Amino acid sequence: MPPLDISAAIDHMLATTGDSVVVGTRRGGGTLERRPIEEMYEGAIRIVGHELTLTVRDGAFPTLAIDGRLTVAGQWYTVRDIGPVLPDGTRDVALTEG
Repeated sequence: MPPLDISAAIDHMLATTGDSVVVGTRRGGGTLERRPIEEMYEGAIRIVGHELTLTVRDGAFPTLAIDGRLTVAGQWYTVRDIGPVLPDGTRDVALTEG
């Protein structure tokens, strides 16, 4: 059995199950994850916000920049940080709404 082409599998996942991403005039796929930010307060955990992370293929959006704007599934977001390229060829992008 030939080895699994992880790059092709990721491209397929982003194209078929991901969200539509638009940066400038470039369109592509990505996955947006919203994780709760929790803190302890008087012995209880409470959610104080959300962290938004968009995972995209490295190089898919060459004009991606910190403080730049993009849309995911039609909603506007602002780029706050761009992570390093991960071993699978993707990159995580920290976003805020608006």
